[in-house]
Amino acid sequence: MSLSVLAKPSAQQLWHEYRQHPFTFTEAIPFNQQGLLLRSKQYTLAPEQVVWMPIIPHKELAKHLPCYQHTICSDKNGHRFKGVRCCRKISAQYQRMENDTINYIAESPPWAKIWRTFTQVKSLDTYETHLGHKINFKHHKIVPNDKTLQHFNKVWQHFYREYQFPLESE
Repeated sequence: MSLSVLAKPSAQQLWHEYRQHPFTFTEAIPFNQQGLLLRSKQYTLAPEQVVWMPIIPHKELAKHLPCYQHTICSDKNGHRFKGVRCCRKISAQYQRMENDTINYIAESPPWAKIWRTFTQVKSLDTYETHLGHKINFKHHKIVPNDKTLQHFNKVWQHFYREYQFPLESE
C-alpha cells in the first residue's frame, strides 16, 4: 500500500472503536452509526453530525519530523513544500500516528470548536465553569477537568511509547 493511500481513520473505523460506548466525550451525548447526535428535539431543529477531534492536533504530530521542518516535498508542478501536507505524503511514521484511532474523540460541534480554538492552560483567574471545565471565553483559554486531563495524558503516553513521540515539557 502506498503512503498516499493511507489517511486519517474514517468515521466507520472510529465508529467501530466507539460502538460499545457511543457518546460524545465532553457532554456524553449519544450518537448513532451514521454519526448523528441523538439530542432531544427541544435542543436542535436539524440533526447535528458528530465531529471526530484529534486530541493531539495533526500539526503537533508532525512538527518534530523532518518533513514538517524542511522543504523536502514537491508537487506535480515542482513547487516545493513542507509541513503536515508533506508529512502526509512521505512519512510512514506520521501516517501511522495520524491513523491511530486512540487519538480521536467524538464531540458535538460546539465542544469541537472549543477544543480546536482554545488554549489549554493550568489555571485561570476569571472563568466560567461548564461540565467541570474552567473556561475564559474572552481570552479563549480552558482548564480541562480531571477526567479529561487523565484521558489526554493517556493518549500522550501512548504516543510516547508507540512512536517515541516527544512529550510536552509542561
